[in-house]
Amino acid sequence: MQYFLKGVNNLTKIVVKLSQIFCAILMAVMIVIVSIGVFYRYILNNPLPWVTEIVRFSLVWLSLIGAAVALDKGEHVAVSYFYNKLGDRTKYVFELLNIFIIGYFSYVLINYGYDFTDTLYTGTFTGISGAVPRMAIPVSGGIMMLVIFDQFLNILFCRRK
Repeated sequence: MQYFLKGVNNLTKIVVKLSQIFCAILMAVMIVIVSIGVFYRYILNNPLPWVTEIVRFSLVWLSLIGAAVALDKGEHVAVSYFYNKLGDRTKYVFELLNIFIIGYFSYVLINYGYDFTDTLYTGTFTGISGAVPRMAIPVSGGIMMLVIFDQFLNILFCRRK
């Protein structure tokens, strides 16, 4: 069982690290594209119509994959004042409840997000299929599911109360 726990933990670390790298590269690309767009619009007086569309699609990916990374880091918004006043047993129950709620949300992202990618929409200026930005939904759900599964195993087997 220890090898399984370690394997899941290592896989989660690799996927989250790759997600962080993806987000960093995407952010850098967005900065460059927006800078080019600003230069063309205000310096050359010749706006590039595709800039807004590419940045909008990129922002969808950045937001959803970034949310999965934030889940792994424990950086989501939380009210810790009351949580810190709870006993260990109650904290344990709330952590399990939190995992099941986020796990269900991840399932919804994967299941319905995949259905949502089936679209006829294409970008007006780029011709990029609408499935490209919408695919971020089930991908993010899958990463969240992996992270939450790792956290569940950690709570269940490594931190029993």
